[in-house]
Amino acid sequence: MFIMYVFLIGYSLHEVKEDLESTRYHSYLGPTELDEPPTDGAKQVHVEIRVTGVDVLRNRIDAWVYFFPSRDISTASGELNFPVYYSLKYYSNSFNASDIMDPIEITIPFLRGTHYYYPFDLYKAELAIDIMDSRTDTALPIEIDILVSTPSLWFDIFRINNDPDDDIETPYEDNLYKLDIVITRPGFVVIFSVFVVFLMWALSLAVLSMAISITVFSPARPGAPYLGLSLTCLFALPNLRSTQPGVPPLGILIDVIGYFWNMILVAISANAIMVCWMQRLGCDKTL
Repeated sequence: MFIMYVFLIGYSLHEVKEDLESTRYHSYLGPTELDEPPTDGAKQVHVEIRVTGVDVLRNRIDAWVYFFPSRDISTASGELNFPVYYSLKYYSNSFNASDIMDPIEITIPFLRGTHYYYPFDLYKAELAIDIMDSRTDTALPIEIDILVSTPSLWFDIFRINNDPDDDIETPYEDNLYKLDIVITRPGFVVIFSVFVVFLMWALSLAVLSMAISITVFSPARPGAPYLGLSLTCLFALPNLRSTQPGVPPLGILIDVIGYFWNMILVAISANAIMVCWMQRLGCDKTL
């Protein structure tokens, strides 16, 4: 038992470390190559995407996007030296010279995924980034930071190549940099959720076996502790389900596997013990 506890604690700490490392995605996107650091003084736009929330029920990611152009593109106060155009797949805007690139709030919809399969649910989204010099229609190098801090969710971010069949419409299609975002549940969330399901089954089967023992194999009147225990388990199961990290509302697959049936078994067992207790009020023997 001690070894199991040590293993679970060690695994949880490992998952936390991996989660902290995965909450920051950093890459330099040059006009032709990826992960090539810019030289000092080169024209570039630092793009920082801060994920503020993930709503798996509405299938979307909420984030703020901040632009930090280099000194060759803007003045010390942030005013642009020349007009700039940017596109973020679902958002686009143009800035004139002397404008400041203000941050924008964006919503990234999921392309696929459903919360029904929690904790084995998987979501996929894409973000296309494009920043251009409007004078010459040439791409500006982009340095991207994506900051993520979302409990009970794991982010994996990759760069994907341009797809000629993609439905993204932009005058600068060839210069898009597309990021593939995959969201899953961390390992400790999956382990704990499965543990909760097993625990609910263990409690419900224990109450069921107690009810069968009292109603079928014992002629004595059940005492108050037996009735109280069954009723306590009936009201404890919903609270036990809610301890799962980030669990969606009722109706998901894990409820069909390990909650609805348990509630039915405990409710039937509690009613059977209650009826048995009422029918045997005159019995001298008490459990």
